[in-house]
Amino acid sequence: MKHRYELPLYSFYDHTGMVRHLEQMARRGWRLDKLGGMLWRYVPIEPRRLKYALVYFPEVSGFEPTPPESHLRLQELCAQAGWQLAATAGKYQVYYNEDPDAVPLETDPGIQVDIIHRTMKRNFIPSYLLLTLAAVLQLFMQISELNENYSVWYSGKAHYFSGVSWMMLPAWGALLLIYLLELGRYFGWYRKAKARAEEGLHTPSPRSWWVQLLAIVLLLLLVI
Repeated sequence: MKHRYELPLYSFYDHTGMVRHLEQMARRGWRLDKLGGMLWRYVPIEPRRLKYALVYFPEVSGFEPTPPESHLRLQELCAQAGWQLAATAGKYQVYYNEDPDAVPLETDPGIQVDIIHRTMKRNFIPSYLLLTLAAVLQLFMQISELNENYSVWYSGKAHYFSGVSWMMLPAWGALLLIYLLELGRYFGWYRKAKARAEEGLHTPSPRSWWVQLLAIVLLLLLVI
């Protein structure tokens, strides 16, 4: 097998979860090779212990035709310390080091938290807010339709209830809860990480794969 593809189930800020997963994949004989829009691609390697790191770029839009100068400078500096570029995805780069005891790329927790938060504020927080608003509007539309159907049925003019509406109502409600939960989890982590950074401590990001998986299942249900 030349390549292996995988659907990533991690929130953008879940750097801890992504690094943990990539290191587990290396021990199974797979190294990250490409970050696609929907899939991660791996190439086979001899099973080994690799050390991974994520670097965020809040000022990068992700639509540049060529790598920004900041990316190229960072690659050169990382290569000098044994860190090789595995893949890039616009606003972040993934590096790996064959020395499992290599010095981490992110040594200042305060700078790391600040960069992640600036990146989240530029794209991902607005996106989640828009998704939350869309879920609220969909819920309002579904409830309005159900009220209208009930009024028609109660008046004796018809006996009609939309099965689609009954199914979509809890699905959109669950999606709304997921979006609010994800925003709450991020801001909770950010406050904790910022406070711990003042003491010089890193804060692992919360596990997010189950939140992303549940959101995908609900979206598929709505499409079907």
